[in-house]
Amino acid sequence: MKRLLITAVLLASLQTAFAQNLLDSLKGHWTITKITPNAKSVTPGTLHFSDDGKFVSSGQPMGSVHALYRTNETTSTVVIEDGEKSLAEWKAVVKKGVLTLTRTNPKKKRESGVAITAVRQRQ
Repeated sequence: MKRLLITAVLLASLQTAFAQNLLDSLKGHWTITKITPNAKSVTPGTLHFSDDGKFVSSGQPMGSVHALYRTNETTSTVVIEDGEKSLAEWKAVVKKGVLTLTRTNPKKKRESGVAITAVRQRQ
């Protein structure tokens, strides 16, 4: 019983630490290198997550967007929203300087959506 309790506390701590790492690892400029599924006329763009919660994108698949973003610690997702509506909810993974965003659709959980791969721009 004691081991189970220690394991549960450790897992909860790791989840919280990962969530903060997700938020911190998103910040900065990203260049989109791949969009799946590919559209015939896709021009990959850029993404910028700033420290103050502002999000800016250019190019495909989001277009020119100035919005706000927030992360969900529990689901490792990023919600990007403008003043009127939520633009999108994305599952986010950052590994070795590569950001992978997969669009989630709460109504169709089993349907795979658009996936964006981006690399961090060097400052």
